[in-house]
Order: sequence, then structure tokens, then C-alpha cells
Amino acid sequence: MTSPVPEFAAAQPAPLLRRAVAFLLDLILINLLGLLLALAAFYGMALGLWQAGQSLPLRDLVFSMAEYGASGWPLLVIGYFGYFTGRGGRTPGKMALRIMVVTTRNTAVGPLQAWWRAGVICASLPVFAVFILAAFTPQNRALHDYLAGTRVIMEPGPSRPHPEARAADAVQSTAPASSPT
Repeated sequence: MTSPVPEFAAAQPAPLLRRAVAFLLDLILINLLGLLLALAAFYGMALGLWQAGQSLPLRDLVFSMAEYGASGWPLLVIGYFGYFTGRGGRTPGKMALRIMVVTTRNTAVGPLQAWWRAGVICASLPVFAVFILAAFTPQNRALHDYLAGTRVIMEPGPSRPHPEARAADAVQSTAPASSPT
């Protein structure tokens, strides 16, 4: 078991709007990846049919691609969120907005917990329950956070000195240097 990380305990919960924008960025990336995979499958089937000397049955091909998308997209969502969350608690969308997923015990999210969380995210997407609960909780925790024992926080940054210490440093740096006499 990993020990708590003090920076995670002191970190503020990520604002709901920031989480939503990160999620939207991730969904855009997932859909672009899915589109690239679908195009690769389309061109692979078209090439195979062309090499076999057969025409491309567009209607059948479109239906088979739609079936592939309906069954493959949830796996893509789970794979994306499970992989990235399990490797540092950050998806590309979360990285862009400087937020991350940690456990409620302020430790890094493990792989099994990350995959479970990703599965719950995917299951809650059809009813758009992803952020509904988060809007009404003080820690902005969504359904998948409660079920997976996680929370989303602002990324801990380097320690910032107290404002008075910064003001004292500024005064010292602007003071004229005294020359030895």
C-alpha cells in the first residue's frame, strides 16, 4: 500500500467547469482516435475486396462500420481513461487543465482502480450522470469518483512563498547595493 502524498492532501478539488472542459477535450481525442481506427478498417476492407476483384458493397460496409462503432466505442472510452488514469492520474485533457485523479486517501490511483473508474464513466455516459452528482457535492466528486474511491484535484505545483516573503524579497532586490568604504 502506498503512503499518502502530502501535496495531494493539501490540493484543492478541481472546479467543476475545469473538469467538464478536460472531459470534453478527452472525448474529442477519443472520437478522433475512433475515427482514425474506423477509417483504417474501412480502407483495409476496401483494399481486401479490391484485391479479391469484388466491388465494394457500400450499404453493407456502412452498416458493419456502424456496428463496429457501437461496440468498439465503449471499449475505446474504457481503454483511454483506464490507461491514462492508471499511469499518473492524468488524461491528456486533465494534463491540459492541470488537474489529476487521486484516491480519497491521497495516494496515486492504482491500475485496477483506474480501470474500474473508467468502466463506471463509460456506463454513466448514456444517462449523462458523469457530472450531475459533482455539481452538488463539496469536493465536486462525480458518481464514478464515489464508486471508485477517487477525487479530482488541482495539480500540486511548486511551493509558493507567502506574499509577505515575496514583498520582502522585492524590497531587498531593489535596495541599492552598498559599497565598502
